[in-house]
Amino acid sequence: LASSDFRTSCLFALGWNMCRSVLPHDVMEEWETFLEAKRLPRMDAGVGTQSASGNVTVPLGDTSVTFHGMELAPASGLLNQNYARGVHCEQQPHPFAVQWILHRSHDASAGGHFFIAEYGAKIVNAADTLISWRPSQWHATGLANYSPYARDP
Repeated sequence: LASSDFRTSCLFALGWNMCRSVLPHDVMEEWETFLEAKRLPRMDAGVGTQSASGNVTVPLGDTSVTFHGMELAPASGLLNQNYARGVHCEQQPHPFAVQWILHRSHDASAGGHFFIAEYGAKIVNAADTLISWRPSQWHATGLANYSPYARDP
């Protein structure tokens, strides 16, 4: 369990730092201000560093790469597969959310895309896609057009 927690916290740290490098300044500033004001811990796989930075190890092919002093992710996150949810809005303590699609084995015709209803926007899901939005606005994830019983759902 400890190694799984460490791998998961490293994945989130990698994602967090990618967000920091590509998302608009206003989006990241909101999160950083919130984290600092609330003095929330970072994801450190239970190591208990109580620090905003630490060592992050990421698998790369047959080897691993360790980043020293990397900023750790906020202590909240979610991993899912084949997620779908009807139109809804959510209240969070900060204004933005992020979705990072790591892998997608089907083409766009398989559905399961992300929608921001307020703008009539459809974001076609693809591997390595990063989406940021305001969860207080109406949004949805469409149903995928394939059987959950297939070998490669």
